[in-house]
Amino acid sequence: RREQLEHEIKFVTNASGVFFEDVQEVFEKWGEAMTGIVPVSRSDLNESQEVVTACESLLGKLKPDDDSDEVDLQSHLLDTRLRLSKAYGQLVGFAEVVCSKLQQSHSGKAELEAEAGVLRVKCEEAEQQVQTLRQRVDNLEFKVECKDQQMQELIENHSKKVQEMETRHTALVEDLRVAHQHEVEALTRDTSNELEALKKQHSVELSEVTLNKEIALLQATASKNEEVAKLTAALEAETAARERRDAVVS
Repeated sequence: RREQLEHEIKFVTNASGVFFEDVQEVFEKWGEAMTGIVPVSRSDLNESQEVVTACESLLGKLKPDDDSDEVDLQSHLLDTRLRLSKAYGQLVGFAEVVCSKLQQSHSGKAELEAEAGVLRVKCEEAEQQVQTLRQRVDNLEFKVECKDQQMQELIENHSKKVQEMETRHTALVEDLRVAHQHEVEALTRDTSNELEALKKQHSVELSEVTLNKEIALLQATASKNEEVAKLTAALEAETAARERRDAVVS
């Protein structure tokens, strides 16, 4: 029984190795044709390599003194066979797709050549357009350089004008400041003179008011003195008359 398992495993290993070589040959033979026609994937190749590795692992377990469970070995062998069948199926499907794409490519070769001719003409026209555009770009670059130079000159002239205006503005501000200072000084002097004159005028007016008050007071005093003199004279006359009457009575 162990010999039968070993024989089957060797068969599977050999078959996997042949499959692995077949897949390599397919990729080498059709590699260039498949590029750009179908997505190149080496999943089949990788899986066949895994099958070979699994078979070699099983063979490594079958030694004269190995007491591995035959059921376990059969399970591994069955799994290996299934994976090998799956890999074969994937390779067949992959080869059919490649062949179909190659046939379509060969059948449409004339159309592709015609399209290639049209594309070449379009490429030549595009190249001419590119040359024209390059010439226009060169002209635009020259114009831009001229504009840049003019702009630089304008900026320099503007800077000079701004500097001149700043200088004139500074001088004008200084002149205005000096003139304003002179006007303030003149106004200050005029105001001082007017104030002094007002003070003098006010002093004179105040003196006149005081004098008038004193005159009025003196006049009032003189009037009162006259009244007092009259009253005194009347009193003296009355006193003299009383003394005469008193003398007559006596």
